[in-house]
Amino acid sequence: MPVRLFGRYGHGIRHRLLLLVLLPSVLLLPMLLLTTLAWGERFSQRQSLARVATDLSVAESVFARMQRDTLDALHRLADSWALRTALAGGTPVPMALLERDVGGDGFGYVRLLDAGGRPRDGGPPPPPSKLLDAARAGQAASGIERFEAAALDAARDGLAALARVEHAGTQEPADERGLVVRAAVPVLDEQGAVLALLDGGVLLNRNYRPVDEIRDLVYGPGTLLPGAIGTVTLFLDDLRVSTNVPLHAGERALGTRVSPEVRRQVLEHGERWLGRAFVVNAWYLSAYAPLLDVHGERIGMLYTGFLEAPYRQAWDDAAGALIGACLLADALLGALALWLARSLFRPLERLLAVTRAVRSGATGARALPGPGRDELAELAREFDAMLDRLAQHEHELETAAQALERTVAERTEDLRRQNARLAETVAELAEARQRLLTTEQLAALGTLAAGVAHEINNPLAVLLGNLDVMVAELGEAAAPVQVEIDLAVAQVERIRRIVRGLLDYARPQRQPLGGCVADLPALFEETLLLAGHSVQGGGVTIQRDWQARQTVRIGAPELQQVLLNLIVNALQALGGRGRLWLTTADKQGRVVLVVADDGPGIEARHLPRVFDPFFTTRTSGTGLGLAVSFAIVRRHGGEITIGTRPGGGCLVTVCLPALEAAGCKSGADSPSCALASPSPSLSCRESDR
Repeated sequence: MPVRLFGRYGHGIRHRLLLLVLLPSVLLLPMLLLTTLAWGERFSQRQSLARVATDLSVAESVFARMQRDTLDALHRLADSWALRTALAGGTPVPMALLERDVGGDGFGYVRLLDAGGRPRDGGPPPPPSKLLDAARAGQAASGIERFEAAALDAARDGLAALARVEHAGTQEPADERGLVVRAAVPVLDEQGAVLALLDGGVLLNRNYRPVDEIRDLVYGPGTLLPGAIGTVTLFLDDLRVSTNVPLHAGERALGTRVSPEVRRQVLEHGERWLGRAFVVNAWYLSAYAPLLDVHGERIGMLYTGFLEAPYRQAWDDAAGALIGACLLADALLGALALWLARSLFRPLERLLAVTRAVRSGATGARALPGPGRDELAELAREFDAMLDRLAQHEHELETAAQALERTVAERTEDLRRQNARLAETVAELAEARQRLLTTEQLAALGTLAAGVAHEINNPLAVLLGNLDVMVAELGEAAAPVQVEIDLAVAQVERIRRIVRGLLDYARPQRQPLGGCVADLPALFEETLLLAGHSVQGGGVTIQRDWQARQTVRIGAPELQQVLLNLIVNALQALGGRGRLWLTTADKQGRVVLVVADDGPGIEARHLPRVFDPFFTTRTSGTGLGLAVSFAIVRRHGGEITIGTRPGGGCLVTVCLPALEAAGCKSGADSPSCALASPSPSLSCRESDR
């Protein structure tokens, strides 16, 4: 924060002085305030958690005392003269006697058992328990147990209905189990022998007396802030079966469940949970402890907590008051600092105004300090003297600069003329070198082409003559091989065209332009037939996509020569196995032809040279195929490019003008020849180029 303040406002002495004066109040006081608030909140939270932990310990003690009170009440009944007399005389003990003696202690049931633990009234046996085992041995004991619905009704008719707790907010069936404080006391004769057993229990489900008594003892008057409701809850597993947590006005939150986090820590791990928790419909500072039955199993929880909102409001009020006091102190300190700094700001502002005026061109502006003798007045006088000296030096520099500018302008103009002549010379040399190189290549190719034409045309003439003789001599006997004879004649003619193509490449200006191709698919199929020997074996899959509808401005022989070179190169790269894509399409007044394969592709370092004459990467290649194709396409106003296919392999694109696009240009002014990749996507390969 200090760095940002200085970066934004620290460009002048005035602002720096203000920051220096106001920094303690603007920065340090808020930091101290925030630190105090953070520490206070953490301390308050720790104190609140310590308080709720203490409340939980007190509640556990009160709940344990209630269990002892239940045992004491049953002890009093066991020691009553009426019960001993009835047992000693062997007469039935009326139920009214049992209910009369324990009726005020909240028992849900009291049963009289014989010394073996069987009901004396012949009813269903009680659920087994360590408490009954201890009573048969002559020891009274009490504890918490979980009764199933059948056990509750066996203990007393209708007790399961009293224990029934509906699940709030869900469609789950009601829970009819009971959380019971159970006590078992032996009835002894004068010799200490066990005459009978008393089995009694206090049902905690929907029994608000225990939780209200614990709440009144833990959260008595004056222990909480006004509005901070103290609550106590007894859980059977994670279900509230007795609570004074409000759900709505006048309604308790029976049948609601505890959060999964609390259940996991308390019921599954057997640990206490302390913290801030959302209980039913509000935030409480809460504490949970597991309830263990007589067998040591966790069957429920005991909860204590109080509403957080009044404490949060009290803390917010205190924090707001503290923040208000700090803001007021900041305002007073800032006003005092501004009042004290005004005597420093005025001289500095005059100096700043003079500086800005001089920078804007008013060289005659001066600070004109008063009669003061302090450091700022002395600084203003020295500043005015410095401006006078600067004005004199500026005049001298301006005179010298004008002379220097004239000299520099003259030298600069000379350099510009020399650079222009040098650039023209370099361009002419580069152009001459390129023309010389091209001339040498064409001369070499022309010599080679002339020699090849001379050496090949004579044997070709002999071959054609012999073929004519064979046809004439055989007559109708030549019909079975007429296709082969025609193909041989066509290939001889093709050899002648290739020789003429070499001569045309060497002397392109002598080749007349003309012709057109309307049926591109037929030309492709004929070219595939000519290259059929390279497709033999069935390992190459050819995919065709004929979309072009326009007529191409190029002669069929020339275009077939280009396509044959490209297809043969692709098939040679595939080596008899792979995929070959042949595609045509119309695009912006041109026709685009694509030959693509998924072969090994061309290395990036070879791509710039693939159209150079005699350049090849195969030992058996001549390096003329792509060079001749390039010359043919460019001579007809088209473009040919080679690229790399994304999936591997080569993609060759030929872009030729359509018949109706006679005025289209080649080169940089021509429409883009880019074609969306055919399916599958197109790419590039290394072959004889």
